[in-house]
This record gives sequence, C-alpha cells and structure tokens, in this order.
Amino acid sequence: MRSQHSLEEIAELYGLLENIKKEYETGIHSVLRKSNPELFSNPHTIPKLKKISINRGLGLAAQNTNILKKSITEFTRITGQKPLITRAKKAVAGFKIRDNMELGLSSTLRGEKMYFSYKINFFYFCPNSRLSRIVSSKF
Repeated sequence: MRSQHSLEEIAELYGLLENIKKEYETGIHSVLRKSNPELFSNPHTIPKLKKISINRGLGLAAQNTNILKKSITEFTRITGQKPLITRAKKAVAGFKIRDNMELGLSSTLRGEKMYFSYKINFFYFCPNSRLSRIVSSKF
C-alpha cells in the first residue's frame, strides 16, 4: 500500500535524511542552543543520538534451533551485524524457563550503522505507520 504523502514531501524528507548527522550538527544543534541558552549553555548538554538498541524476544520458541537460526539470519539482515543471544539469568518454574535458556536476540548499533538504520526506519517505516501523522503535525 502506498503512503499518503506526495512525491514532493517524500523527496523533501529524503533530502533531509540524506545525511542525518550533518543536518543535526549544522541545523538542529544551533536552533536548540539559541532557543534555550540557559539549559544548553554547555555544548555537551545538547541531546544527541549515541546508540540504537534493537531487541527481539523469542520466548519458548527459541528452544527450536530452526526458529532461532531463522531469527538470527533475519536480525542480521535488518541490523547488518550478528545479534547477541540473550539468555535467562535464573530459572522461573511458572513460565517454564530454565537457567541459561536462550530467550531472545539483541543488537546495539553505533556510528554509521546507527545513522543508516535511523534513516531507513524513519524514511520507510514511519510513513506507513500512525507515527507519521504525529510527526508531520508537530514539525
């Protein structure tokens, strides 16, 4: 299904997201500093993007090695790096979880991979979700 944005809006968004880091440092950084000089008098207090953490819980389905391998390959395609397999810290009898059982996947993106992932998520997934109406109405 095609999003409801016009091609001009999509092209404008793509132009803004071409280099998120440079856009933030040149435009948004100075605007934040000028809008609230008392709060952002120190340049290190201005918020910035450090990392993106992506998690996926598999639950008891992770016991099946085929499902786990398939999830790892999907996660690797999405993030561009091999995920860390999260394990149970302690046994919980009510949930049928044993100690050190594989339960999910997690990955932390930093640097260029982080900005690339942010650009892809914001440009491709936000226009197709309800979040696009919130973002477009506030900015």
